[in-house]
Amino acid sequence: MVIECAKCKTKYRFDETQVEENIGFWVRCTRCGEVFFQLRDGIPNFQRETIHHEEEGGLQGDLSDIENEAERKRKKRKMFWLGISASILITFLAMGTALFMFSTEVENLMRGILQPTAFLFEPRTSPKESSGPSQIRIVDLQQRFVSNVWMGNVRVIEGMARNEGTTSLTKIKVKAELFDAGGVRVMEGFAYCGNLLTDKELGTLTAEEINRKLSNPAGSDFPSTSVAPRSAIPFMIVIFGEPQGVTTAYVSAIEAERLLQ
Repeated sequence: MVIECAKCKTKYRFDETQVEENIGFWVRCTRCGEVFFQLRDGIPNFQRETIHHEEEGGLQGDLSDIENEAERKRKKRKMFWLGISASILITFLAMGTALFMFSTEVENLMRGILQPTAFLFEPRTSPKESSGPSQIRIVDLQQRFVSNVWMGNVRVIEGMARNEGTTSLTKIKVKAELFDAGGVRVMEGFAYCGNLLTDKELGTLTAEEINRKLSNPAGSDFPSTSVAPRSAIPFMIVIFGEPQGVTTAYVSAIEAERLLQ
């Protein structure tokens, strides 16, 4: 309803449902301070004329108080939404922090427990190729880590030994050397070409069994009794128990026998 001050004629929009049901209510104009009794809408004219001052004992209202109450409600709603926004922001910050800490822990776990090397995170420093006996070239190098039930994570280096000479070779042996960031060799592993292990074998065999299978000079999976010129034979080197801090791996051929023509 619209209330009009009886003195200065200032009009106010007022929600009469905010006060108890009554024939009217006392209000004060916030502009001139005039106090007057405001009848509710819908009061018949004859009833309006019979209203006396005894209604003064009914519910009185003050427009300034009503406005203050509305302002308090607005502030309360504002504070509520500010609280909700702050809670959402704090939740996202907490989730971001937890995610960052989790990713850091995962990286530390990989660096510590799984013991990967730096070049796994930086492929540009992958294992380098080098030559052993003059006519053997190591090519197609790749490596990975496999979880073994007895030894934890083991490093598996695979590649091909190519005969670039003019005579056939046999009993080709290769070596992998691991170096730290300072260039110090910290570990090495050996294998004869032609011996390969499945992922199941890599995950379940003991160190002694793995070494025995990779130490067959004749090759158990690919015969190495005669590696012809310009042909290649695969190899696999398995290294376990390596220390932390390995950054580079080198592979070279160290032994080979020439076949008589």
